[in-house]
Amino acid sequence: MGKANSRKNSVKDGSMFGASSEEHLDPQPHFPAVPRRADAPAGAVAQVVPATVVRNRKAAPRARGKAIGRKGQLPPQAGPRRWIDLFSLLLFTAIVAHVGLAIVVFFQLLKWLVVICGEGWTGAMARPLAAVLLVPVLVFLARLGKYLGQALVGLLSARYDKAPDATAGLPLGRAEYGKLYEIVVEVSQRVGAPLPDEIRVVHRPECFAAELREFGVTLHRRLIVVLGLPLLTVLTVSELKVILAHELAHIGLGHTRFEVFMFRVLGVLRGKMEPVAGRWWRLLDPLHWFWAGSYQVFLRLAAPVMRSQELSADSLSAAAYGGELAVRTLLKEWLVVHAFTTTVDSYPSYRIDGEHDSRTTIFHHFSQRWQDFSHSAHEYLEARLREEERPSFWDSHPTVDHRIRAMRSFTGAVSEDLRPVSEVLPGFDAIAVELAPAVFEECASE
Repeated sequence: MGKANSRKNSVKDGSMFGASSEEHLDPQPHFPAVPRRADAPAGAVAQVVPATVVRNRKAAPRARGKAIGRKGQLPPQAGPRRWIDLFSLLLFTAIVAHVGLAIVVFFQLLKWLVVICGEGWTGAMARPLAAVLLVPVLVFLARLGKYLGQALVGLLSARYDKAPDATAGLPLGRAEYGKLYEIVVEVSQRVGAPLPDEIRVVHRPECFAAELREFGVTLHRRLIVVLGLPLLTVLTVSELKVILAHELAHIGLGHTRFEVFMFRVLGVLRGKMEPVAGRWWRLLDPLHWFWAGSYQVFLRLAAPVMRSQELSADSLSAAAYGGELAVRTLLKEWLVVHAFTTTVDSYPSYRIDGEHDSRTTIFHHFSQRWQDFSHSAHEYLEARLREEERPSFWDSHPTVDHRIRAMRSFTGAVSEDLRPVSEVLPGFDAIAVELAPAVFEECASE
């Protein structure tokens, strides 16, 4: 409001801003460069940069303290229900057709293999021709059989999953961080979502919800909410509630379950394409075209569904805590991502490898430099994003302007808790000291 290892699968719904990374099924789209105009108010940003990862809200809260989410109910801002249902059906049909075609071709090749190896061929050229055909048929049969086996195992287990970002960072235990978990309980009740099994904090300016499954078709799962320390450094408690409502809405509405399935389907296809990426002879391989074409079709059909999921989570969050607060939080998160990136780039190099205490970490440096933006600067940023963003029907995330309009349709508001998040996180400075090296380790690896 964003990788599964060989043991678990992770699907994460990223922070309110940004777009999917590889785990979000498609390449991360970039916000356009936004040059500073002469009429920009003081403090307005000069450029729009991509945020790291995300997800997103009509019906006012029924009663204070009661859940306002209705599972399966799509707000009007997310697009007509019939279109979302249509694309979900098309996606499911395409995946079934893909697997069905692979199975049909596999058994046809097996039939040819029996014919080639049998005695049914007669004539002088029969045996030499059979010998010539035997090798390609065997190769295609073996490759297709291996793919079908990997697809089945990959969908029903976590064998081919990569290491998840959801297990990075530091876990925040219930006993030590009781105040934070009280906030999470309040938010989960308001949006009608289950409580996460674990909360973690990472060094990146992102927040997301993740679902870890050992099997894709069972209910055995582990729910994780990941919070970015750069955001926690400058957010208020109310702003944190908005972000938590957004992420928990993804879990409550079943979005993470959908992405577990899609992540694994696309992960198997990526596993077949990546080893031959850049090789010219792949263009002569029919199976490569089959895998690459299916991958692109699945991505395109999943995009409208995922975009509606973002707006659904936005709607629940805005309904729970008010549209204006949700909009301010959305823009503030964008500003934090931009400002933290700039802070890392300008951080004194002599401090990176030195001894850290709570007053010299990159997070403390960031908090000292941070200045929230005025109302006029927010309005300017909204206008510039509205002018520069180029929406596409095949985007997996709605534009910021679309999300803002959806949020502002909720006119209700709740009293704001303006305390900094650090007040509900004991040992905040110690967390900063432990996570600071990861910021520069990641920069060095890029």
